[in-house]
Amino acid sequence: MEFYTKLNEGIIPPEVVFHDARFTSEDIVANYPAWTEVNHWVPLEGGEGLKSWVGMEHIWASMERVGVGRGQTVAAVGGGTVTDAVGFAASTWKRGVPTVLMPTTLVGMVDAAHGGKTALNFHGFKNILGTHHPPQAVIVIPEWLESLPEQELPSSPVLRRGNGWPRCTRRPCMPFSP
Repeated sequence: MEFYTKLNEGIIPPEVVFHDARFTSEDIVANYPAWTEVNHWVPLEGGEGLKSWVGMEHIWASMERVGVGRGQTVAAVGGGTVTDAVGFAASTWKRGVPTVLMPTTLVGMVDAAHGGKTALNFHGFKNILGTHHPPQAVIVIPEWLESLPEQELPSSPVLRRGNGWPRCTRRPCMPFSP
């Protein structure tokens, strides 16, 4: 297995890993053995409902229960809603704690996990509340794509019609301006 990563020097191992409930800690460690020693794993139900005050309360309460301190890292493993929600929670916990993101969807790998944008939905508006909190690292493991339902795969007509494929192809199509 090859690891394709964008890492900063001196990455801090996570104190807690928040992950999409579709995966177990064993699944994650099998794909990324460096996290064998992580003691705290918190499953999350992915989806837009996670990017809400209720979702934040669950994540913040978990951070409090684990005892995440100012310099400790939290990690998120999952699609864009999981990495977005955990990124937002981490950006506001103790005025910001380091994050490591491991996206498991194609859009997460090429767009959502990069750049540090985090957001919540509010009063029917998508991504209206947000922060800028660049992750300490983004770990991309292409084998996660094998876990996706057919409609989320690049060959799927649903994806090509607008469920993310435009995000995967837009950068090469954008004009370059120095």
